[in-house]
Amino acid sequence: MKKEEVLILIHKYFEAETSLDDERRLKGYFSRREETAPELEPYADLFRYLHNGQADTTLLQPMIPSQRRISWQAQTAAAAILALLIAIASWSYFLPKAKNQPATLTRIDWTKYEAASAETAYQVTREALIRVAQVVDQSEQNAQIAAERIRNATEMLEFD
Repeated sequence: MKKEEVLILIHKYFEAETSLDDERRLKGYFSRREETAPELEPYADLFRYLHNGQADTTLLQPMIPSQRRISWQAQTAAAAILALLIAIASWSYFLPKAKNQPATLTRIDWTKYEAASAETAYQVTREALIRVAQVVDQSEQNAQIAAERIRNATEMLEFD
């Protein structure tokens, strides 16, 4: 077969216009290594592969999808993630939107908390210290009562 005929058949092959007889001729041409023209060598491997019949066994096998099962742990994790995403989306959707108003700063007038005179400051301080002393005294009395109860409980638990 001449090189021009082979080129025409190759072109027809890649355009899907060849007959089975044309394909057999191409496979036969490329199966004889000594006749292959150097510029047709890039196509030689393809047609030699097809000539050996390996394409019939590998390319034409039915493709059966794998029946991979997903474990219950993966399904549970996916459901939990989905529920979390729905909860976050719902929360952000129903959350009241903050108004885009600048925060107003209110100044505290500390002068109304200041003592007007030294005598007033003395009286306020004295009352605060009396209250602290009363709380400490009450705490001391509560501590003495608790200590007495502990002593009584330990005496009752002592065995002779």
